[in-house]
Amino acid sequence: MSTRSRIAIENEDGTCRSIYCHWDGYPGHNGKILLEEYSDREKLNHLIDLGNLSSLAPNIWPEDPMELSHTFEDPVEGVCVFSGRDRNLTGVEAQTHVDRDSIISDNEDGWEEFFYLYTLKDGWLYTGYNKIWATLTPEVITVNA
Repeated sequence: MSTRSRIAIENEDGTCRSIYCHWDGYPGHNGKILLEEYSDREKLNHLIDLGNLSSLAPNIWPEDPMELSHTFEDPVEGVCVFSGRDRNLTGVEAQTHVDRDSIISDNEDGWEEFFYLYTLKDGWLYTGYNKIWATLTPEVITVNA
């Protein structure tokens, strides 16, 4: 069974862009990868530009540019699997939200269980079922591993 999550970045005007991630959305997995690998706004924006994910990994692309076999069915270890790029799905583009709270409220059907937001001021925040944003720290990802 999947643990679904949403990964977002806050823009300078207060709006946010987000993508859905189907697998391993709990803090001990996706939270850990985001905190350790995607605390650079440029890299995170690139991740979000590619749209929804089946699974998050430390790398957006295979390290070897000649590695062409990365697909949903045969992923390269340590590389994200994107719904569009690697599964050829459509309608998987990033969503725009008016503010950080709308990332949660736009989830009307309750599909996502965890939400992650990289803010301009506070770095990584996360929330789960309580819908209250908290700082994503190494302690949080260790406790929720």
